[in-house]
Amino acid sequence: MKIQCLVVGEGPAGLAAAAEAARWGTETVLVEEHSPGDQSVTLYEAKDRDLGENGQNLTTLSSEVRATNVTVLRQAIAWAAFEDGAFGVVTPSQSLKVFPETVVLATGAYERLLPVAGWHLPNVMTPSEALTFSRKRRRRGSFRWVVVGVAGQGIDVAAALRASNTEVLAIAEADETFEGKVPGAKDQDVKWGYTINAVKGKDSVSGVELVSVKGKAPPLSFDTDGVCIAWGSTPMGDLAQVAGCQVELLPERGGYVPTHNGCLGTSVEGIFVAGDVAGLCGVKTAIAQGRFAGLMAAHRLGKAHGSSFDERHDHLAAEVQKLQKLDSPWIREETAAIQRLEEYHVRLALERDDVLLCRCPQTEVSGAAIAKAITEGGAEVPVDLKRFTQAGTGECQGRICRPLLAKAINLLGKRKDSTQTPMRLSYRPPVRPVPLTSLLADGE
Repeated sequence: MKIQCLVVGEGPAGLAAAAEAARWGTETVLVEEHSPGDQSVTLYEAKDRDLGENGQNLTTLSSEVRATNVTVLRQAIAWAAFEDGAFGVVTPSQSLKVFPETVVLATGAYERLLPVAGWHLPNVMTPSEALTFSRKRRRRGSFRWVVVGVAGQGIDVAAALRASNTEVLAIAEADETFEGKVPGAKDQDVKWGYTINAVKGKDSVSGVELVSVKGKAPPLSFDTDGVCIAWGSTPMGDLAQVAGCQVELLPERGGYVPTHNGCLGTSVEGIFVAGDVAGLCGVKTAIAQGRFAGLMAAHRLGKAHGSSFDERHDHLAAEVQKLQKLDSPWIREETAAIQRLEEYHVRLALERDDVLLCRCPQTEVSGAAIAKAITEGGAEVPVDLKRFTQAGTGECQGRICRPLLAKAINLLGKRKDSTQTPMRLSYRPPVRPVPLTSLLADGE
């Protein structure tokens, strides 16, 4: 299947990229992994703390895409990139090998989880999982949440959960320095300076224990049905890396991001990035980047040119630069708070056999086992831990545990620059779980 432009991701950046590319007459295919309604607009709104305007922006973008000739593949997974320039895409009914002339990767970010006792239990969820779950079970009886966050993110998510008629028993925010900085916090009973000590339950969540990060206040316990952990995100660069894009570590932008130029072009000709995958950003910035990447894809194809292109290019370039500058202070502040909390939880986990650092069912490696591999086994980089303990070899390919492993080495290892070592865990196809029946559908 040959196409002119492939856009992966139907968040704000992906919608904007597809709409912009199609505006210039580009044949565009938009690949979205989620079922209709699963990609929560509420989550994007909560993230940017600008509910009305961003919701309207997303609604407008969706309408704009529907009004163009964009082909939208829903419940589709872009699972691989090949040396011949093709991308593997599966839908519920077919397996496709797509040969795009240009690509915009708007894959977003992974929501972070940090190691605590019981974090592997069902109903311990990230914000998007909790919001989707709550929306789908609105008419199936009550469900109680405890929301734990950092840098105000728990407050935002709790508000979104309550807006979906879900009961939130408590909100814990780990970093007290954000008290008074988060809009809406005064209207909610927030447990400032608290984080999770343990999630209780055998086969699913039955309760949670919260502790004071600084040990200044007594523990708090709640009987609850679910725990929502809002501990930030990290750019989802797996497909970009598999496509051969160079990456660089930018802690202030959330982690490893594809190296890109001022026009959002990566080290691979014809592949552009936009939104959180290019470095964590606000919704407005993601939309502006998406439009800019879509414009540059159309320009590369010869669709966008002349004075109209020049005018549009200059406008979008200035808009992206302005919005990124506005984003930078709060992103730096939030990522610094998340890194402090990460160190707190990893340090505790390394002393315990009952806390997993790699929680995939196929591996389940405890913090104590990781500590032993570093202090006694001589592991110096995350790849060593993968060899020694199989951490990072589960079905998530280390997406959850890779930053935790790097932090563990940074805390206990001899090489204190380990979080910046190029010897990070690598991604391999498939970058998402894919049904074998789908891969066999085309006979290849």
